[in-house]
Amino acid sequence: MSELNEADYNIRLYANGVYYDNDCIKDAPLTSTAVWVFLIIKDDTFYHVSTKQDVLMDDRLEMLGIIDGLDDLLFKGWQHEHIHVHIMEEHLAKAIRLGWLSSWANNGWKTKDGNKIEKIELMMRLQSLLDQFDNLQCTWDPLHDDFAYSKLSFILRRLTNK
Repeated sequence: MSELNEADYNIRLYANGVYYDNDCIKDAPLTSTAVWVFLIIKDDTFYHVSTKQDVLMDDRLEMLGIIDGLDDLLFKGWQHEHIHVHIMEEHLAKAIRLGWLSSWANNGWKTKDGNKIEKIELMMRLQSLLDQFDNLQCTWDPLHDDFAYSKLSFILRRLTNK
């Protein structure tokens, strides 16, 4: 993964998700419906896809959005483009940016202390996808790109009718 300036990236990927029931969007309950969405911006054109499913307690929404987004980038044949993935979850951003995923894979999907990695199936899937990209940069983006996340929020509100 290479270091480029923001202007060097022609594709940006954002992901997010929410839990909701008939009343409102809320924190993950014991049972609920989850929606996750990814937004790809390429040369000022927006592409988005969402997935909705009933779930039990689940905290994987952003990762699922990123995985689906990376899958879509591969499907479009854009794995050789300069891609910037904006991640809101700090631990996930560090796992990608600092090479923890590769280390865990080399260590049988365990930490250096021997602890099993949580969400192992998703982590394996994510690592497999990341290996297929030439110029991909991930950053922790807790403050978000206002325009992109406003668009994501709009899509999520529309999908959940909230």
